[in-house]
Amino acid sequence: MSVPKTAAEPVARQGFSQVGPARIFAPIDFGRERAVIAAVSGGSDSLALLFLLKDYLSGIGNAPELIAVTVDHGLRPESADEAAAVAELCTKHGIAHRILRWEGEKPKTGIPAAAREARYRLLVEAARAAGAGLVFTGHTQDDQIETFLMRKVRGGERGLAGMAALTLLDGQIWLLRPLLATRRTDLRAFLSERRIAWFEDPTNENTAFERPRIRRGSDDVKRSAVLEEIAARMAARREQGMASAAFLSAGQVHIEPGDVATINTGALVDTGQDVAALALGVLVAVIGGRSFLPGEAERARLLAHLAEESGPVRLSLGGCIVQRGAKRHRIWREARGLPSLTLASGKSAIWDGRYRIVNRIPGGEDVRIAPPTAAQLTAFCLSNGLEDMDFYRAAVLTGPAVQVGGEIIDIPAMTDGRFLPPELAVTRHIALFDKVLPGHDLALANATARLFGRAGYPQPPALPNML
Repeated sequence: MSVPKTAAEPVARQGFSQVGPARIFAPIDFGRERAVIAAVSGGSDSLALLFLLKDYLSGIGNAPELIAVTVDHGLRPESADEAAAVAELCTKHGIAHRILRWEGEKPKTGIPAAAREARYRLLVEAARAAGAGLVFTGHTQDDQIETFLMRKVRGGERGLAGMAALTLLDGQIWLLRPLLATRRTDLRAFLSERRIAWFEDPTNENTAFERPRIRRGSDDVKRSAVLEEIAARMAARREQGMASAAFLSAGQVHIEPGDVATINTGALVDTGQDVAALALGVLVAVIGGRSFLPGEAERARLLAHLAEESGPVRLSLGGCIVQRGAKRHRIWREARGLPSLTLASGKSAIWDGRYRIVNRIPGGEDVRIAPPTAAQLTAFCLSNGLEDMDFYRAAVLTGPAVQVGGEIIDIPAMTDGRFLPPELAVTRHIALFDKVLPGHDLALANATARLFGRAGYPQPPALPNML
């Protein structure tokens, strides 16, 4: 059972002055918000966040409403009682509070990752219900160091930039981690000063999970050295992302009808390898409908393939075909694993990680989305006078064809949706960034969105140095 710490217990107070609310929250613009969400589990970090945020908002004009949200994952018998205790504490201090529960069957493996995904999904739902654009979490400097050490064991350069201070969720809600520069001991000293008790989650001591194992060994690392490396990695990731964004925006990469990317071969040769590999990886991820980049080895393989002068012209990678050319290279979706879906009236869905379809056709008429056959494509072009249209046929055959009443009414990747009725919307979805966009990658994400004909992502509610 979780045991609540009490404010009477001795807590180290070195650096206690570092938790001043103004220092933590002043860089954040609250002016556009009518409500903000604080994720509060009942642990020391999230409770300190809640009361620091409450202190800060009470001192500014036109402050948004503060709403505490506790996600009960239902993974421990005592979790419901802990959530109720947080609700009682919030009531005592005049803070609005909601409990959200992770319903349904829980996975047998990968519990931390699944719980994290469920938590963020529920927090986004709470934010939308409250009209809030900001969600705050209590991740600390200790969490940042542990995350770095975990990722270092797994390998991969980009992850070593650590957690971003700001992350955009579902393209709309900003998740903020304002305590990444603050130590847990300082937060506990702050709570002790207020005589606010917190819960200790026994999961944090269970070495069956990765983070507790890393936490046990983190006492032996030199904090300052790790933090310096994180800062350097973060700066490098941001710089590389901006350089790749510039490459994608320079007019040497085009998205042509049929959802095929073409890349000027000369421009690729003139670009640094790391920058070019990242840009190519982004193109493959977006066209392949993936929510993750190809790995470093895959990106290097992709770049090497395009630099070759002999051998196979085509490479299959990340759900895409990458074709080398003398003047321009092409990338398009591979014709494997393409889904079909039937969408009822009033519903929306993501097709193949590449398109969002919204069906508002009145009368309850279903819409079917599937790639066209070669015969269907030919018939559609002939019936709409598109036989001379400049498009890459192999790519069009992997795009979504929209059928109503058994008849194809449009192939939006080829026509940009000009034959769709106004009640039916098909828009570009970027799985790589639309669900989770770390602030590190905002410039790269915006360049990618513009390249694929999309508006940029919302501006962050904070100073640039928080990204």
